[in-house]
Amino acid sequence: MEFIEFITSAQLIYKEFWQQIFFAAIIFIGFFAFQAIALFVIAKREGYKHCWMAFVPILSTYYMGVCSQKNKVGSFSTKKFAIIVAVVELVAVASYLLYFVSESLVTDFLVDIVYATPYEFLPVQIITDYSYSPLLPSNLIWATYVYDYANFFISFIDLAYYVLNFILLISFFKTYAPRNYYLFALVSIFLPLKGVFAFVVRNNKGKSYADYIRDERERQYYIRQQYYQQNFNNNPYGNGPSRGNGYGYTSHDEYYNQNGYNQNRSAHSEDPFGDFNSNGGYNNGYNGNNNGYNGANGNAQKAPPPEDPFEDFN
Repeated sequence: MEFIEFITSAQLIYKEFWQQIFFAAIIFIGFFAFQAIALFVIAKREGYKHCWMAFVPILSTYYMGVCSQKNKVGSFSTKKFAIIVAVVELVAVASYLLYFVSESLVTDFLVDIVYATPYEFLPVQIITDYSYSPLLPSNLIWATYVYDYANFFISFIDLAYYVLNFILLISFFKTYAPRNYYLFALVSIFLPLKGVFAFVVRNNKGKSYADYIRDERERQYYIRQQYYQQNFNNNPYGNGPSRGNGYGYTSHDEYYNQNGYNQNRSAHSEDPFGDFNSNGGYNNGYNGNNNGYNGANGNAQKAPPPEDPFEDFN
């Protein structure tokens, strides 16, 4: 299909049809060689048969599906899907070539028709159309029908090919360039570079996209694991090897013991509220040797009743 694109570009430079064909053929062979060599190398490495198909246009499209069979297009195998793409490409190429041939045959017999359509209160509109000269040979009548009506069919088949080819390219680059498959496929649709991209990735080992995702997750897990081991299992301050945490201590007790915090942990500090406990105070009747519910003998004793402030009135 790239050959047709090159012919379209050559029409801007050359007027003669044979010149357009020659120019397009030279450019096409140069780009197609990259694709053919890439598919041939891949097929040899992966063990696919009929490697010669890589060097035949249109069959090369099918063989791209053969090399992509480690992935699928929905529920279809890429081999079956590539057959559809190759058939559509064949129809598209034949339609374009038929149109170019008919155009070259009838161009000399086209007559331009220019007429104006005046409208009240509107400027005159100039309409240009074409017709065929009475000198047109009768054996070229078929070419006029192709030239007049082939555009609609070509537009439809062209759109179908580009959509199907894009899906096939996604499967191919998913197999051999899964990290950039969408970019390669998208650029290959707008520019004739799919052969160049295929040549770049020809030495990559093919794998299914599901295997690539699994391997990528394992790789990311390994990287995170190494990061945590390097940053949290080694002392970041250079005070010796780690012994369990990021600061070189196996436990909090070891840290406090080595820094003097646990030397007198068993000794009780002075009670700042001792004055309140010595004579009973707020804790009278509850703790120690005070009279109360927990006395010196550990038996519950009833505390004496408080002095009555209204005794003189009784």
